[in-house]
Amino acid sequence: MTLNVVLLLLVLAAAFASVAALHSADERRTRHP
Repeated sequence: MTLNVVLLLLVLAAAFASVAALHSADERRTRHP
């Protein structure tokens, strides 16, 4: 694995984590207004 691949995976993981966090926050807000 090259450094570029590792960096790409880290970026994708960070993006997925941020999207999941935003989605869970939206669900929490809609469930408990």
